[in-house]
Amino acid sequence: MNEDLKRIIGLRIRNLRKQNKLTQEKLCDIAGIDESTLCRIEKGQRFPSLDIFIALIKALNTSADSILNFPNDKKNNPVSKDILLYEYMASLDEKTKEKLFKLI
Repeated sequence: MNEDLKRIIGLRIRNLRKQNKLTQEKLCDIAGIDESTLCRIEKGQRFPSLDIFIALIKALNTSADSILNFPNDKKNNPVSKDILLYEYMASLDEKTKEKLFKLI
């Protein structure tokens, strides 16, 4: 479950970065963090520390809730496969989404 949480948090941060039209480099400059750290967070390889998390939400002009809000599924598991799938789909570019929808 922790691995799923890391991936979802990373995808949400990446999606917010892209919505703000920021490169990893630019976000790191604004937040004052190392680019390799952001890369590992976005890939779901690590959780951000509290200091880094606060710096990221400030730089992304968002709330902690927008990244950490996990509705419970039917089994009271805070992370469901539906959430993970949705986050992956949201992270795709439009061209890839169109190709995927044609396959479905």
